Amino acid sequence: MRTVLHGVSGLAYVFLFLPIVSLIIVSFNSASLTSLPIDGWSLRWYEAFFDNRAAWAALGTSLGVAVACAVVTTILGLMAAYGLVRIRFRGKRLLQALIVLPIIVPHLVFGIDLLLFFKAIGISPNAFTVCIAHIVLAFPFAVLLISTSLSGFNPTLEDAAQDLGANERRTFLRVTLPLIAPGVVSAILVSFTVSFDEFVVSFFVSGKGVVTLPLFLYSELRFSVTPEINAISTFVLLISVLVIGLTQWLQGRVGRRR
Repeated sequence: MRTVLHGVSGLAYVFLFLPIVSLIIVSFNSASLTSLPIDGWSLRWYEAFFDNRAAWAALGTSLGVAVACAVVTTILGLMAAYGLVRIRFRGKRLLQALIVLPIIVPHLVFGIDLLLFFKAIGISPNAFTVCIAHIVLAFPFAVLLISTSLSGFNPTLEDAAQDLGANERRTFLRVTLPLIAPGVVSAILVSFTVSFDEFVVSFFVSGKGVVTLPLFLYSELRFSVTPEINAISTFVLLISVLVIGLTQWLQGRVGRRR
């Protein structure tokens, strides 16, 4: 039985990672066609990517929006999670249900609704509307992650700090925040990832001249699939790995400090 489980697990890992490995290999193909086996090894498509100003502009837009989304979403999520966990009030369950609503609503419907909302209040689609849309999408994840950390936090530690003379602000910064840091760091990472990968909602709320990397890749794939797209995707994958590695390093430092 154990052998069967190991075999099924192995097949699952192959199914998950084989497309990624194939993508990386094909990005080094010297031919102009995306195919396996490759004709030869070359960096020509990475050179084409580094010379592609439109791709770099789209990557810069995605990174800027994702960083802004991660920072704002984490701050708002921290405040919302703190209130939901520590304060008792009527309608708390209803508010929790409303917070997770963006996760449940299909992104197609959500994007159309946001577009109609922005037009109704007189805001033309631009980078600001894209950032707002991404914050709304990532907000539930931040609240859930930070709420989990706060739920496992012993509030008597805050009482002890205040008994020793620390005010509320100092108690939060020196006691509460370091102990819930893993949840906060996870919220930052998830918010960044949600924003960086978002396509459907961005397609509706982005204005003229605002092109994120997913939108750029979609526009390129409409005409042809070249190994340059694979090179761009591999580069984005590298960024994701670096972000995850940085997050693990920060969480390790936080754990050692704790």
